[in-house]
Amino acid sequence: MNHIQQDFEGSSIHRWEIEHGITRVVKGGCEYVVCRDWDLFQRKHEEERARARREYIAEQQAAAYGVG
Repeated sequence: MNHIQQDFEGSSIHRWEIEHGITRVVKGGCEYVVCRDWDLFQRKHEEERARARREYIAEQQAAAYGVG
């Protein structure tokens, strides 16, 4: 499990988890993924969904009007 952890640390997934209040805990040989702050997670997730919606709309408008 050590080699997997070394590949994980510093990865984009690891950064995303930290930014969203997610922690990984190893206990008794099992790894648990825990949300430390549900409100932070929900807020970050909604921000990402809103950004994705804006990007999608912009792409659709560009395709429809031949812009970009």
